[in-house]
Amino acid sequence: MKNLSLLLRIYILLIIVVGFLGILFLTFHFIDYLNKNLEYKQELISNWWWLPVWAIVLAVTQFSPVKVHQVGVAISVESAILIALILIFGPGIAACYGVLSALILDGIIRRVPIYKVGFNAAQLGLAYGIAGLVYIRAGGELFIIIPDDFKISMNIFIPLFLSVLTYFLINSFSVSIAIGLQTKIPVLRVWRSHFQWTIFNNIALIAPLGLVMALINIKISPWALIFFFLPLIFVQYSLKLYLDLREEHLAAIAALCSAQDASDRYTFGHSERVSELAEKIARLLKLPDKEVDTIRYAGQLHDIGKIGIDYKVVQKPGPLNLREWAEIKKHPAIGAEILKNLKFLKEATPYVEMHHERLDGGGYPLGKSADEIPLGARIIKVADAFDAMTSERAYRPAMTIEQAVQLLKKDSGDQYDPKVVQALTDLISQGDIDIESAHLPVKMRESFEKSVSVD
Repeated sequence: MKNLSLLLRIYILLIIVVGFLGILFLTFHFIDYLNKNLEYKQELISNWWWLPVWAIVLAVTQFSPVKVHQVGVAISVESAILIALILIFGPGIAACYGVLSALILDGIIRRVPIYKVGFNAAQLGLAYGIAGLVYIRAGGELFIIIPDDFKISMNIFIPLFLSVLTYFLINSFSVSIAIGLQTKIPVLRVWRSHFQWTIFNNIALIAPLGLVMALINIKISPWALIFFFLPLIFVQYSLKLYLDLREEHLAAIAALCSAQDASDRYTFGHSERVSELAEKIARLLKLPDKEVDTIRYAGQLHDIGKIGIDYKVVQKPGPLNLREWAEIKKHPAIGAEILKNLKFLKEATPYVEMHHERLDGGGYPLGKSADEIPLGARIIKVADAFDAMTSERAYRPAMTIEQAVQLLKKDSGDQYDPKVVQALTDLISQGDIDIESAHLPVKMRESFEKSVSVD
């Protein structure tokens, strides 16, 4: 906790205190609800064994998490479980299970520092507790007391939607505030960057999954959830094998790019920086998640074709002659040829192939122009040019960000997409691009070389 800013320490302490008080309030609210709703009290006593079963189910999903990490999104089954608990038991019990979820995952499995356990337990308890209150206030009925022959109606869907939305907003903003206090980036910008684009995924996935779990509990038995999870675990395991294999292929290709970058102290880290910047631009342009992912991959691999070019040409410190220039212009086509046989990189291939095309048709290797050039390729072109301009080279010093942007704007419309250049400019004005970051890789490279030198 020593590395945390003072404001972040205060915020964490505040969340823990507010969380404790909130859960205390929810406990009294739960007791009051029991006293005023005898039917609920009777059903809870009769079905008390549901509570430990749900605890077991929650623990199992934490120790063997059924999560699919795709495009930065996790399909979180434990979130759906806690939404199901809201539907069945209400806010008080859901809040306690939210705390239990954090204690198991962070305290036992991840073994993170105690302040993180406390923060996550408090904010999750609050998030699910308040979400449960919203469900009740919006007219939602608790499944434990509704008739066996009830039918799903809008009286369920609207409160459920509001409940999931409430949980998402509390959870995402509490984390965004913590990130903002530590990084000194405006909270709203952090939230937009990390969470805004996941709203639909959370509501569209967690809400129906939680509803199905609650229905299985009521209509069949809590033990039936075991059979519900078995297919999920099988699908998750199969998908994990596929993703692992895909990542191994990608890692192998990325390693070739990194080796190409590392062979020259002036291009060290270039592919990673282009990938990161291209992803930021794509997100600012509000492209679909899958497209952002494709652009990120293409940015990482945009120079893969250089492994097929004569090393002396690629690493030449000065200007290229006509023969050498004709040779270097082949690398986009060579890169596309390398990637086209990998199915999961099929959509990234044209971005790699056309990242040196120009809007006026004067680029290479295909001479495409305007809308013939995919937006992903236009984004990578700007990111590639910007990183090259702001990085030190053997034949010139690094440009400042202002100088690089001025050149990009000068050639907008002819060489670069004005919309993409403007997005880059917006990122800079928002403070999302550090002027020192372009120079850091060269310094890291120099430091590494000194550390391993032998006198």
